[in-house]
Amino acid sequence: MHCSPNNTLINNTCINSTALPNATPSLHGENYTFLVFGKDLAHYIQYIYPNNTVDGKPIYYLVGKRGARVPRDAGFVGLVSCENIDVRGQIIMSTSEGVLLANTSTSTVNSVNCSYTYIAIYLYYSSENEISEINTEKNAYGIALYNSSYNEIHHNDIKLNTRYGILIRNLSTNNFIYLNNITSAGWYGISLNKSEDNVIFLNNFINNSCNARSMKRNIWNSSELIPYRYNGTLYCNYLGNYWDDYNGSDADGDGIGDSPYVINGDNKDFHPLIKPFTEYELLPTITIFLDNESYAPGDVMNVGLRLRNWGDISRHLMLKICLEMNGSVLRSAERLISIPGRFKYENPNFLTIILPSEIPSGEYTWRAALIDPLTGEKIYESTVAWKVI
Repeated sequence: MHCSPNNTLINNTCINSTALPNATPSLHGENYTFLVFGKDLAHYIQYIYPNNTVDGKPIYYLVGKRGARVPRDAGFVGLVSCENIDVRGQIIMSTSEGVLLANTSTSTVNSVNCSYTYIAIYLYYSSENEISEINTEKNAYGIALYNSSYNEIHHNDIKLNTRYGILIRNLSTNNFIYLNNITSAGWYGISLNKSEDNVIFLNNFINNSCNARSMKRNIWNSSELIPYRYNGTLYCNYLGNYWDDYNGSDADGDGIGDSPYVINGDNKDFHPLIKPFTEYELLPTITIFLDNESYAPGDVMNVGLRLRNWGDISRHLMLKICLEMNGSVLRSAERLISIPGRFKYENPNFLTIILPSEIPSGEYTWRAALIDPLTGEKIYESTVAWKVI
């Protein structure tokens, strides 16, 4: 179905695809058992029942669904105008897209293997989704975004795709792309067309015909400091990507190149990695934040906490939170916490406090730190200033 809306498919069987290992992927569909593709959202509104199969596996094509989990035996997955859908544990071959998200949000695609498709994972006008642990091999496109923003794409193995590892185009902004292996792409490891303000960091770009292309300004290093150990020493830096054609030096031995990796005049990785990201022991970060910058006596203050473990290993650390005024600690609390690998936590109401009526006016600071309980070494620290008026 190419640019054809509102079709209904019931009880069809598609078998014997010609998309074999030596086939060249083509949009026109001659190499695919099943194809849905369009130039408008209406072209994706189809009524396809699970009793349709691709090489003996059901087609799961959800339209307007919320809060569902796709069974793990799919031959094709399509999510159209959906929210909060979970797709995981799939092996998909020889279709136009392996997993299609059109006008879909807050959904998860995890642990999916896609090969010999045109686009392994395709996001079309879809935002706030998470794409992780995808193995895309020998497709035309590994992961493609069209007018899709605020998605997280991480921990994927994107290799041997004949055109693009990742393609981001047509007003796709503020996507977060990190900790991916992007290797052996026929055209570009990553290409960004008419898309800006995407954050791309801690990726490995290896053996691509061209590692990166960007038509507008994007960000090629982490937007926050990340703690890590490199060659046994603790550092805290902004972290970029590993580029196999980077020729810079690392005079101070912190694992970060001393000169930028230049994609073009508006796009530079200012913190390129000297080695692939697996050579860096990534550690957790913490951020403390408030709902306002100033308060009056008797006001309610909401203290937020954001915690993230960038590494795969669980960490046992001391969390210490202090309230300070003019450099003096007024109150403090600490406790041991266990942070699983890849853990993400955010709570804007971690603490809710009613300020006492007699609190003095002035400048105050909340401080949060993660500390190694065995060595006393401070792993990461965050502060936020506020005042009583």
